[in-house]
Amino acid sequence: FAVTAFEADPAWAPLYEQPCCRFHASCDVKLIRAGIGARMRANESMSLQWLSNDGHSIGRSGRAAPDAMHTVEIRSVSLVHWLTRHVRHEDWVVCKMDIENVEHQVLPELLAVPSTLRLIDELFVECHHRESYGVGPHYYSECLSMYERLMAEGVWVHDYF
Repeated sequence: FAVTAFEADPAWAPLYEQPCCRFHASCDVKLIRAGIGARMRANESMSLQWLSNDGHSIGRSGRAAPDAMHTVEIRSVSLVHWLTRHVRHEDWVVCKMDIENVEHQVLPELLAVPSTLRLIDELFVECHHRESYGVGPHYYSECLSMYERLMAEGVWVHDYF
């Protein structure tokens, strides 16, 4: 099998290096040093503000608003465009998504393009919301609604937090 990881945080990059799949000799890991963004054109990248709690690792802070000490810029790519260019419908695609509240932008964008959304067979998603994470403006009911829409389109959704 092949693993493609979108990881903007340099602190986590070593997890994707060989021999991360040492028990699976046929595993091929490709690390793309970027985050996932929404509403982007093909071949376009942009900077997003992610929070850093220690100056080295991004996306781990519970802060409500970015500030100069806890903010870094990252390169971002469109999941819709990446899937369209790199995945075939006959591929079995399992996606783990923990993108620090950006799922509320990326998943509706995927839902707007059902043929691309259906390239994903299983989706494990950490949906950030007020009730469990204290991160707004979204509520858990919005996550559940999004899961229902995804499953109605044929994607098997697993919630984790």
